[in-house]
Amino acid sequence: MGGGKKLTKIKHVLLSIKPEFAEKIFTGEKRFEFRKKIWKDHDYLSTMDAQKIYLYVTAPVKRIRGYFKYDYVRIGNPRKL
Repeated sequence: MGGGKKLTKIKHVLLSIKPEFAEKIFTGEKRFEFRKKIWKDHDYLSTMDAQKIYLYVTAPVKRIRGYFKYDYVRIGNPRKL
């Protein structure tokens, strides 16, 4: 076998987000989420179909409020995307 990076088969991701931004995501006002760091194995996730990202809403809600499906992950400077 080749000596490439071994990727873990991850089916779902948990994303922690503040309540005000979570609400904007659920109402459709916010369509993109920018992160300083991306999760491990994002290359693998960006090639899979119909993956789910669960939204954990931080205090005072402190619970998983829902999920969404994504097509791919974009990586780069937000000004250039």
